[in-house]
Amino acid sequence: MSAWSRTTILSFGILLAQAPAGWAVGPVDPSDPSPPSCGADGICRINECRADPDCERPSGPGRPPSTPATTYRLTGTPEPTDVSGIEGSRFTRGTAVSGDKAVFAILSRERSDNPCYVAVGVENINNPATDTVPTPAIDLCGGNGPTSSTLHADYLDVNAGGGDDRVFVTGVQVCMDRGDDRVKGIHLHGKRITMGGSLVDFQPDEQASRTNCHQDHWHSWADCPSGQLATAVDLHFDGGSLPRSLTGIGLQCRAFSASSAAAARSLPASSSGTRAAEQTPPPADKEG
Repeated sequence: MSAWSRTTILSFGILLAQAPAGWAVGPVDPSDPSPPSCGADGICRINECRADPDCERPSGPGRPPSTPATTYRLTGTPEPTDVSGIEGSRFTRGTAVSGDKAVFAILSRERSDNPCYVAVGVENINNPATDTVPTPAIDLCGGNGPTSSTLHADYLDVNAGGGDDRVFVTGVQVCMDRGDDRVKGIHLHGKRITMGGSLVDFQPDEQASRTNCHQDHWHSWADCPSGQLATAVDLHFDGGSLPRSLTGIGLQCRAFSASSAAAARSLPASSSGTRAAEQTPPPADKEG
């Protein structure tokens, strides 16, 4: 079971369409008499829409020829967002210059009421069917570590106990405690990558909070620019002795693009300075 797995009981009341072996198929609601949408909406309806752009078409004996595979990339200079919450000593998790990995989760734990432990989950946008283990966590709890339950703000894949395949973070908002100086809630905006290679808003948002999240202390959103996904998370902590508290969260974002595999293979390795940047290892983690 994945490190991100949670026990989840799902009851959809839907049927799965029957399709040729190897075809990716989405849910069909038998109680809905309206004609199905055959456009790019992230659901394959091959029984009703023989040319549905959301249907993957694998090659093989007895199967239709495959359409050109689509490759997704993250390009351009990483753009930092504002900070939701209070700026402090900054630690970054994820890789801002990554060309193929985006953020899907932010998790928090506490010790003595201090949100001192944070982990960030990233996964490959070209293989978003399996959530990865988190990047190395920020642990400012002291020698005995965190003691609380985990605050989950995450878009989990189906095989990890969720239902949010191909969804990545594009915005974050934090809730503070009564003193307005410790993060007690995390609210995420996300976008789904459709099978047609576009980004669409995902609902519902992902939100998690502790009982001492003060509802009047939700801070402003920190959102990626349009058409971008978060590749890294900037975590802001207060100073002083351990345990130290998370006080704010920001994102670093890169532009999303899609192209056929054939087109991607035709690009020379030196066609853009971006490719070189994507191969540059991230700097050693340090308090900023």
